[in-house]
Amino acid sequence: MRLKPPILFLLGATIALFVWAFTAGGCRMQTLTADAIAHAHAKWTAASLSDYDLVIQLDSLKLAVTVRADHVTRIEGIDANLNVGRPDDYSIEGLFDVLELELQAHQNPADSSRPGTPHALMRVRFDPQYGYPEHYLRSSGGPTGTHEFKVLSFRPAAGSISLRGDAHPMPRRP
Repeated sequence: MRLKPPILFLLGATIALFVWAFTAGGCRMQTLTADAIAHAHAKWTAASLSDYDLVIQLDSLKLAVTVRADHVTRIEGIDANLNVGRPDDYSIEGLFDVLELELQAHQNPADSSRPGTPHALMRVRFDPQYGYPEHYLRSSGGPTGTHEFKVLSFRPAAGSISLRGDAHPMPRRP
């Protein structure tokens, strides 16, 4: 059986996408699992940071988010026509919720309100110090395509309580 050129192109593009996804962020990205989420969330909880500022890139949208007392108090960079839904979805806890929903949709696509595909590649990198999700990438090569978020910067607010006593701006890796 001879494959037609468009099928070869799609096959090659899919393979390239999976190779890129496996190497995105270097070897520090890991497969998204319930255990990985639980371990990182425990680290985040232990850090006891309730006041922080972050910049998130959601696919092509970049947002500056202010969190105080564990609630989003300000979001900048949103187009006036965009409905943000629940602002707390853009907090670190909200990002953990996204990971859990993505994993649930992947494991039980029929039980989810979100379209999922059992063949999606889901990779994540957690911050080594605080445990928050730094980078998440889902690539299916199908109709849902690629979804990605990155925390471009994270800074505990002045006066934040940390069990480690290091409530100062964190330098970001290039």
